[in-house]
Amino acid sequence: MPTSRRKWRNAVVFVTVAAALAAAAPTASASARVVPQAQCRGDRCTMQITFRAASASTATVLVDGRKTRMRIVRGASRRLVTARVRSTKPLVEVSFEGATVSRRVPRRQFPANRVGSTCAALAPTEADLSVGPTQTTAGTILSRGTRRMAVVFVDFSDAPATQSTSSVLKEWMTPGTRWLQTSSWGRLKVKLAPRTSKWLRMPRPSGAYGMQDGVTFNEHRSYLQDAIALADPRLDFSEVDGVYVVASEQAQLPISPTFRGAVGTFMADGRALGPAVTFGADAYTYGRTILPHETGHMMGLPDLYPYVGGGHRFVGVWDIMGNVFQHTDLTAWQRRKLGWLDEGQLLCAKKKGTSWATLNALGTKGGPKAIFVRTGRF
Repeated sequence: MPTSRRKWRNAVVFVTVAAALAAAAPTASASARVVPQAQCRGDRCTMQITFRAASASTATVLVDGRKTRMRIVRGASRRLVTARVRSTKPLVEVSFEGATVSRRVPRRQFPANRVGSTCAALAPTEADLSVGPTQTTAGTILSRGTRRMAVVFVDFSDAPATQSTSSVLKEWMTPGTRWLQTSSWGRLKVKLAPRTSKWLRMPRPSGAYGMQDGVTFNEHRSYLQDAIALADPRLDFSEVDGVYVVASEQAQLPISPTFRGAVGTFMADGRALGPAVTFGADAYTYGRTILPHETGHMMGLPDLYPYVGGGHRFVGVWDIMGNVFQHTDLTAWQRRKLGWLDEGQLLCAKKKGTSWATLNALGTKGGPKAIFVRTGRF
């Protein structure tokens, strides 16, 4: 659960102020709580302090050089204090009923997967396309190293191709493989080879495959079987990890579904094949993001958009598995699942109290990338 540096920092300061207030006045009690984070504006947040004093007095709160004085009446008094934090270790000074406490706020990071911490190390599951961590199961390809993908270009009697295969490679397929290599920091390289240099004519018209109104498993398998059989005399499938079948833009194949068949569903050149993607008309609309999205399914990532109701209310544009329309990226959680981030790059919030961290942007190399807050037992 990534969060902003500033809001976590302010929360630590305010909670520490509460502790300092209590320590400053042995004869009185004081407590503080942070107003919900929605009250933060820019680098300023509002803190509500509740004082419980035996008699009327004055309290002074000094946070990183900004002083606030307030009159405290006998009994319980509540005051709102607006503070701005500029330094990484802000000075907090509190004066209450004649006592003064001055300290610098300590900061510590709590790395993920350390001894006794399991918030970002859930047990593996064999569940297909799980949101949680998954093991390599039938129908997936490895997400690290060099993966060889056979590329078969096909057209149809009712939808002959009007552009060259090289233009398709240049426009969105090769840029899609670069996206994967960049996002994985070079840990994954997808090689588009072997591939057909020309469009191969499928044995049936595109409308005969029944994929224009949704795709069933049998329809999908039949379409892939025809494409692989057509390409087999021309390509060597003996060392490929998966298959991309690219249809002509005019074909009656509106979408680009991923086939999650078990290894051995297809055989070619003695190679047992299963994982595959059939790129349809939407690939020409989405551009370079369609290949990473569908390859994500081949590696075990689920869709993160709702199948019912439309929209992208779950992850918005923050994950390519949720919104393939935008030139976005993958969240830290997805990257960790794929092995593109190391364990030490995920931080876990403490079970109690306040945690803080300075996060590096996902687009930069190295450093901690996300904080996870465990909300229940898994």
